[in-house]
Amino acid sequence: MPDLKDTGPPSPPAPPAEGDAERSLSGMEPPLTEVLTDPIVHTLLDGDGIPLASLRSLIGETRQRLGATRRQRAERRKNEPQSENDGGSDPSSGVGTSPRRRRDDLSSDPVS
Repeated sequence: MPDLKDTGPPSPPAPPAEGDAERSLSGMEPPLTEVLTDPIVHTLLDGDGIPLASLRSLIGETRQRLGATRRQRAERRKNEPQSENDGGSDPSSGVGTSPRRRRDDLSSDPVS
């Protein structure tokens, strides 16, 4: 059993890494390349028996599939007739039909 003697007050937290405060305040997540270089992530992967190369491969395959799906959707939208409204929404319902835009690390952040 470990010795549970009082060792004094806890150490102060480490200062945030560059960019952490801005990301935290903005709600943004770190780039995937940064996550994949984190030693804690490496420890977790090792503990689960997942080679980093396999994860990188999976991410690359997923990017390709997502890219193909996006291209197919864009092609379908391009071929669809435009409505009179042309605003991408149904004015009678008040609900937009345009897809939401969001940040997508998987499509823009190089992993290799």
